[in-house]
Amino acid sequence: YDPNQHRSHALLYGQDPGITARIYLARTLWVLGEIEQAETLALEAIGMARALDHPFTLVFTLVFLSWVYSTFRNANKTLELTDEAIAVSTQYSFELGLAWATASQGWALAENGKEEGVGRLISGLSAIRATGADISNTFTLALLAEIYLRKKRFSEGLAAIEDAQKIALTRGELFWQAELFRLKGELLLGQSDQSLNEAEQCFCKALEIARNQHAKMLELRAATSLARLWKKLNKLDDAKSILNSVYSSFTEGFGSPDLIEAKTVLEQLIV
Repeated sequence: YDPNQHRSHALLYGQDPGITARIYLARTLWVLGEIEQAETLALEAIGMARALDHPFTLVFTLVFLSWVYSTFRNANKTLELTDEAIAVSTQYSFELGLAWATASQGWALAENGKEEGVGRLISGLSAIRATGADISNTFTLALLAEIYLRKKRFSEGLAAIEDAQKIALTRGELFWQAELFRLKGELLLGQSDQSLNEAEQCFCKALEIARNQHAKMLELRAATSLARLWKKLNKLDDAKSILNSVYSSFTEGFGSPDLIEAKTVLEQLIV
C-alpha cells in the first residue's frame, strides 16, 4: 500500500484500502490473541483516517474500530469513537454509518450502566437492517445478548442468540459463532439449573469451533465459561486442565479483562 498511489481508491471504492486493511488486521490479531498488536494497529488506522480528509473512510474506521474496542471490553473508548462517528455520519447523511455507530454506542452506554443503552443498541440494529446491510450483525446481536445476560433478561438474550445463529447459517457469517454458543450456554445457566447439560454442550461446541478457527481469544472465553461450570460440577482437574492449556499459551495482553477473568477462575481452581 502506497498512500500517494492508492489513496484515490477511496473515491472509487468507498474507503481507503490501506486503512481498511489495518482495521481488519487489528480485528484478526485480537481474535488470534495478539491483543497489544491489535490496539497499536487500531490507533494507527484512526490516525491515518483523521489525516486523510475523506469523511466516509473516517466513519468506516471509527465504527469498525468501535467493534474492536468492544471486544477489548473498553466501553469508554467505544463511546468516544461512536460519538465521533455519529457526528460525522449526521453531518454527511451516512445512513449506514449512523446505524452502525448507534448500535455500538448503545452497547457502550449499557456497559457503563446507562438504562438507555439497550434501547439505543436495538434501535441501531433495526436501522442497520433497514439499509439491507448484513456485515457483523451476528456480532452486534451477541453484544445485545451479553447485555441481556448481565441484566438477567435470559429469554430475551436467548432470542437474540437464536436470531444471530440464523444469520450465521443463512449468510455464512461464522467468525463469531464460537461466542454465540458460549453466550447461549451462559444464558441457559442463568435461566435454569436444569440446563446444566445443555449449557455444557454449548461451551464444548464453542471451544471446538474456536480451536478449529484458531480463534485463541474466543477459545479462552469458552474455556473460562466451561471451567467455571466444571468447578460447579466438582470436575476440578478437568477444569484446571482445559483453562490452563489455553491461558498458558498467551504471551501478551495479561492486563486485558478476558485474561484477568481467566486467571481469576484458574486461581480459584488451584486453591
